[in-house]
Amino acid sequence: MSRAVTLAGYAILAAAAFALQVSGRVARFGEVVDALARHWPFRLLLLAGWLWLGWHLFARVAWR
Repeated sequence: MSRAVTLAGYAILAAAAFALQVSGRVARFGEVVDALARHWPFRLLLLAGWLWLGWHLFARVAWR
């Protein structure tokens, strides 16, 4: 029992270390949006996506 708990603890620590390593190398969401917003076609897509998301969240909350 204690060996399994120890191995599970090490596995959790390894997974956390891996997640921190990957998150440090991946671009942040805001950086991606800023890079896309520099070009007008992507600005229109971002606007359409924002409107779509807002409408669906509004409709879900407003009609309850």
